[in-house]
Amino acid sequence: GLADGISLVVQNDYFTGTDRGYTDGTEVMWTWAPSHTNTALILSAVGVRNRMYSPDSTKAHPLQPTERPYCATLSAVFRVWRQGENERIKYEVEAGVLGPHAYGKELQTWAHRQIQYRLPQGWDDQLQPDEPILNLYMERWHPLEAYGDPDRLQARLDGLYGGALGTTFINGVGGFNGKAGWNIPGGSAGSRAISNAGSGWFAFAFVEPRGRLVLLNATLGKSLFHDRGNDRVLVPLVGELEGGVVMGWRGLSLTYSAVGSTQEYQHQNQKQRFGNVRVDYGWTF
Repeated sequence: GLADGISLVVQNDYFTGTDRGYTDGTEVMWTWAPSHTNTALILSAVGVRNRMYSPDSTKAHPLQPTERPYCATLSAVFRVWRQGENERIKYEVEAGVLGPHAYGKELQTWAHRQIQYRLPQGWDDQLQPDEPILNLYMERWHPLEAYGDPDRLQARLDGLYGGALGTTFINGVGGFNGKAGWNIPGGSAGSRAISNAGSGWFAFAFVEPRGRLVLLNATLGKSLFHDRGNDRVLVPLVGELEGGVVMGWRGLSLTYSAVGSTQEYQHQNQKQRFGNVRVDYGWTF
């Protein structure tokens, strides 16, 4: 079983040698186990999430249609993991703000100072005024094939589908997750080791291709609340590819992955890529 724990995710394009587009995302979550009377509920979590987006160059300059606008979001997140029939299901509610009061300028300036990187100069042109965030997310992982010994070497293939509905994102997603390694936790969804019932050490590599049908992405200027006048024209179908490694022991799990995507909006000058570092720690497994 799983008890109280913490989860930290840091996503940054600095990990892949760039500084553009989705440039930083940080999420801190507190997790807890359900009561034993609810066998379908695996895990609950609550926390805070921040996202930041910037153009190809963070020097002060007139933004071009080929570049992403400056944008930041700050939100509270509630998440539950459930066990369906042969499925792992993640539900999530996100509420917060998109705009200057997400403090993207202040946070990115602080972060660049810490790594002694050039300071961003263009945040006065960020998407504004503030607008509310209320998003619902759902993702399901369904096992398709498994080969090998679950307690030793194994390879697994899962199907993935889900989407987002809200003021910031409206999209649908589908794809696959393939992983291979040693002692892969049975309580895992895609690359996430939700629980490690065997309480031993584990390690696996994974690759996850996804396709995303996009109807709304407010971080690109399109808003349900304001006429911003600088909307990017969305590409309706975006391909994403994530690959990485996961390793852990008992309640500790470490993940590193790299993520890349195809064009998100028309005339986009540079395609998106960023690195993802995740640390999960539960007091007891």
